[in-house]
Amino acid sequence: IRPLQCFKCLEKGHVQTNCNNNVDRRQSCYRCGTEGHLARECTASARCVICADAGQSSGHRMGEPAC
Repeated sequence: IRPLQCFKCLEKGHVQTNCNNNVDRRQSCYRCGTEGHLARECTASARCVICADAGQSSGHRMGEPAC
């Protein structure tokens, strides 16, 4: 069973309708965290912006177990 994940802020533990986060990551690439392209087209190194914003190790894709 996968944990709940918000499609707005991409953090785990809640869904978009209950999201109180001011951050909107809906246009972000799941691989590198920048906007303007899709993960399948991304050639950048993996970087989790959720973990980076929290000051944690961020050398992985968003939503991976390392989060």
